[in-house]
Amino acid sequence: MMRCDEWLSSPSKTEEGNSWILGYWTATNEPHLKFVGRQLGPDGIIKQVKKECAPQPRMPLLAVAASLYRKAEKVGQ
Repeated sequence: MMRCDEWLSSPSKTEEGNSWILGYWTATNEPHLKFVGRQLGPDGIIKQVKKECAPQPRMPLLAVAASLYRKAEKVGQ
């Protein structure tokens, strides 16, 4: 699994990670017919993941994306 620092290490890795993050978000929403992240939009979701990754660059991208999804779900974003 890709870590935050790896995700942001090159333009190609960043693009790959961005696609993965948005795919994860969509796949998590879909079975439950939820729209978590609608207010954030794709760019806002990526921005939030980058912000969360900054202080903990060795965190797995999955852990960061999952944590942010749960937070957004709780506040109704």
